[in-house]
Amino acid sequence: MSTLKDICVQNFKIQISRGMAVELNNYCKMFELRDENPLALNTAMLGVHLAHFFPKDQTQISQIFGIDLNEFKYEIYKSKSIDTSHRVATDPYNILTIWLLYLINNSTLPAKLKYDTMISLCKLLQYKFFTSLTNHYFRYRANEEVMHYTINNLSGKYDIKKPDTPTWKLVIEKRSADILAKNSIHYKTLKTFSPDNAVFYVITDTQTKIRSTLKNIYAEYKYNLEHGKRLAEYGIVEEVDGEKLIRAILESFDVVIDNVANSALNVSKFIDHDSIKLVVKMNSNLREDMLRDILIKFSEMATYQHRKHEEMLIENKLLKGYKILISHIIQKTYRRCMIKGVNLNSKLAILETAKNLYTNSRINDEDILNIKTSVEYFVNNNMHLKREQTLTALKIGFILYILLLSMKYVN
Repeated sequence: MSTLKDICVQNFKIQISRGMAVELNNYCKMFELRDENPLALNTAMLGVHLAHFFPKDQTQISQIFGIDLNEFKYEIYKSKSIDTSHRVATDPYNILTIWLLYLINNSTLPAKLKYDTMISLCKLLQYKFFTSLTNHYFRYRANEEVMHYTINNLSGKYDIKKPDTPTWKLVIEKRSADILAKNSIHYKTLKTFSPDNAVFYVITDTQTKIRSTLKNIYAEYKYNLEHGKRLAEYGIVEEVDGEKLIRAILESFDVVIDNVANSALNVSKFIDHDSIKLVVKMNSNLREDMLRDILIKFSEMATYQHRKHEEMLIENKLLKGYKILISHIIQKTYRRCMIKGVNLNSKLAILETAKNLYTNSRINDEDILNIKTSVEYFVNNNMHLKREQTLTALKIGFILYILLLSMKYVN
């Protein structure tokens, strides 16, 4: 009986070239930026925006390596180990992905290019699973208010709740790295492409983990939907003309910044209890009294600096002046949101994107890193807290609060 490896070696043993690897990596990046895909992948939300992995994607990816997917299917289905009732395990594209991982793994490509290309293949396979399952569970799209409440109240066992993986793109990247790791249960299979049942297991295990996660979140979402659990009760999902909102902020940064900065000089004007509730609702590790305390301290610092004319103080790249810090938070965050293709239909989407941006430990944007470091400096010097999760929540809460205030001053 011919094994999958026998059939693939005989018919599809190709030499992986540098050009193929580069083209595949570029295709993966293109997929992540296509249509609504970035809105679905660069967030913790599910079903609010829907990404799609089409049959044409499978065809085009296989063609990068000079393989006809129909021919591949015809040949591998000659193997008696193929049981077509197991649709995921025996799907031609899924098996082709594992075969290509094997070929690349054993190729002469430079180590970094080899690894990056294998990561891209793993991501694309998971994007296929992720988009199929998301579109299955949320055929008519999710209610954004309910989904935000759902994600916000998930337990820490979910990868999407971990600081390093606050978006589905990062979750999938992390799982791709786990599949390829030397301590992975699939490491040997990706080196040998045998036996057949191990090849199938790479596929089913990868799909099962995604399916299980999405199924559980969907169950939580459905319960919350049926019981009226949503963030709308706090007004956080006020629908606005988002494009007008962003354009107005971009065109009037100075006015918005001046208004927020001036409000910081009057603690009763700066402290908005409804806004505090909204921010706390977005982070289960944050309490209202803690956020209120840090805002009061910021207002006190602003008043002192205003008298000393230190509003724009910068030391060792740290944004220590209250106005320069507010300015950077507003300008750099909104511009970054535009670059990331943020959903411009609601304030919630802007805040969610900002939250993901500042919780992402892999971010390499110097402006965002400088804001994170400066806010961390301020919080650490004004709050005596030891729990890292609480400090992180407070830093993110402060940034989101400033953004919420900026929205109040847009005409």
